[in-house]
Amino acid sequence: MLAKFGEWYPREAESALAYQLRLPSLPLQVAEWCRKGAKATQRSPLLRCPLELVLSILDYLKYWDVVCLSITCKDLLELSKTTLLTRLRKKYAPWAHSRLACLLYSHPPGLLTAEEVAEYMHADLSDLYDGHWEPEFGSWALEVYEHCDCLPPYNYREQKYRNAVIDAILEDGKNGMQSVTQARLDQEMLCALWPYRDHEVSYAPGVPVLCNESKGLYIRQDTLNVGVKYPATLSHALAVKIMWCPGETWLYVGCSEAYAERIVQGDWAGDRFCMVTLDTMPKLGGGREWQDATDDVRPVLQHLWDMNEFEDFGSRDDFY
Repeated sequence: MLAKFGEWYPREAESALAYQLRLPSLPLQVAEWCRKGAKATQRSPLLRCPLELVLSILDYLKYWDVVCLSITCKDLLELSKTTLLTRLRKKYAPWAHSRLACLLYSHPPGLLTAEEVAEYMHADLSDLYDGHWEPEFGSWALEVYEHCDCLPPYNYREQKYRNAVIDAILEDGKNGMQSVTQARLDQEMLCALWPYRDHEVSYAPGVPVLCNESKGLYIRQDTLNVGVKYPATLSHALAVKIMWCPGETWLYVGCSEAYAERIVQGDWAGDRFCMVTLDTMPKLGGGREWQDATDDVRPVLQHLWDMNEFEDFGSRDDFY
């Protein structure tokens, strides 16, 4: 990300970070659907194929085709679960497990590969000079790297196809092709497995946590305890840890010099992250154990809330 801290903090922090990092889960109903009721013996040639071949076919299909196939029987629903979850996370948490930093003029050590460093050092930046400011790393990065939307783009064709499939399912129930009860169950399954808007996505219940997978540290939402009317979130905590603009004096927020120095050289800049729950944190390699870093970030957030009267923002509903 390329931005000056105060131009997007705190209001845009959540849409720019949480929606990109929070890992979805399959709906809780999936386990019930697989377990509930009788299981019919399937004679489809597809299910007689080797498992590896079936999984390869699922990987080849578009997401909505996997959904439609998975609701035809319990066997295919079981086989499709991994593919469905992988696709959901790719769409609704595209930044998860990626290296993140909010940059302006430079980059933290180790962020770029040797090849990227060489490309930047030998780049011709003359075309980026606007006559006022010399081009810097941020200008080069905007030219070289691909833009990523903060939310999945609206897809009219996908919405139209989803509605057509739902109408066809309900029509089968009316025409006696299947029972009305089964048609309604198929509709419920399709809508749950095929969320069209971000508010329809399912997430695991529990205490939300932000995981720094590079350092083995995490921050808990339930113990941040900063702000009441407008409480600080994991996204706000992450934002103050991934800034990287050494020497920058204009943060565009009220902040003491001591805290400003911590923010402009964020000690998590360039690390890998995801947002999950306390019970679903990924395993760390090398026998490492997760360490709670909530107490480290809380004073910084409290200082920003006190200095800038973020509490006056009131409810998020006032501006979201």
